[in-house]
Amino acid sequence: MRRAVRAAALALAIAAAGCSGSDDSGSIQDFCNKGAPAICARIFACDPTTAAQVYGTQAQCTSQSSSQCSSAACPSGKTFDPSAADQCVAAYPNASCSDLAQGTYPTVCTTVCR
Repeated sequence: MRRAVRAAALALAIAAAGCSGSDDSGSIQDFCNKGAPAICARIFACDPTTAAQVYGTQAQCTSQSSSQCSSAACPSGKTFDPSAADQCVAAYPNASCSDLAQGTYPTVCTTVCR
């Protein structure tokens, strides 16, 4: 479960990882920064014991996850979709704890970079 908690917290950064032009990077970094608190809140709601062991506090989880946002970008050839990004962030509060534990994230999050 510890691995799943860490993986879920990094889902936005991973979904947005890669190389891209400068036009997308600011927007996707904002998405990553907005998504980190949503993901961490869900992780702590789903498995507070493991989340506390991995991150300490929800604020530390958010800080650690947000620190990776400076390198977030869509892969080469893909375009950032701000609407999908907003939907992704909005989907996390209702994400199934069992899905997150298995590494399954809200489907809309896979469409942030198209």
